[in-house]
Amino acid sequence: MQESKFKIYPYRWVMLSVYMVIVAINQLLWITFAPITTDATQFFGLMRGLVSDNYSLVLIAQIGIAIGQPFIMNATTKLAARWFPIEERATASGLGTLAMYIGVLAGMVLTPYLAIGSGIGGVLFIYGIVSIAAALIFLVFSKERPATAPCLPHEEERLLALDGLKKILTSKNFILLLIIFFIGLGVFNSVTTWIENILKPRGFSATQAGVTGGVMIAAGILGALVIPIFSDRYQK
Repeated sequence: MQESKFKIYPYRWVMLSVYMVIVAINQLLWITFAPITTDATQFFGLMRGLVSDNYSLVLIAQIGIAIGQPFIMNATTKLAARWFPIEERATASGLGTLAMYIGVLAGMVLTPYLAIGSGIGGVLFIYGIVSIAAALIFLVFSKERPATAPCLPHEEERLLALDGLKKILTSKNFILLLIIFFIGLGVFNSVTTWIENILKPRGFSATQAGVTGGVMIAAGILGALVIPIFSDRYQK
């Protein structure tokens, strides 16, 4: 009886697509000021910025983006598990990860040019409109879960949160992966956040800093496309 309920829904690709949109926009908003740090500082001031209503609203918004980011990013594997069969989950997770890089890439490359043409205020207004559109698309098309699971009951093991945490912390492979992410993601976030400050003393403009960041992120996009394909193929 349970096996008869096993079904894979084409709507899984719609879910993945709208999820990728919201992930990309979240990353775009997070990285907005990285390639234009100097211009943003001049626009908002330092001590003057602390008493500026606009600065306060931007700061609150950035804090909100930061709070929401882990909830959005960490849902990649959950979406893959709920909607995709086992043989497609690495690919789905890889595409979700790809959206993160696309968002950062867009922020790095587009923000300096938009700042030149429309100013800091214009950049925030444009990104605000894009964010509203993305949120509406997600609310309209997203669903919590399919009507039935995408795999047979015996093909999936589920654990309670604390039990799962205990199990993964005793896994050698998970510990190694944790170390890799701790170092790699830390370096990535640091470099992308401070890229203009790193490059400006070396003669790079804000636009060039953004392009440099974009070129760096292109490697991540390539990896997010290629590695999951091999992972699904070899089940590793």
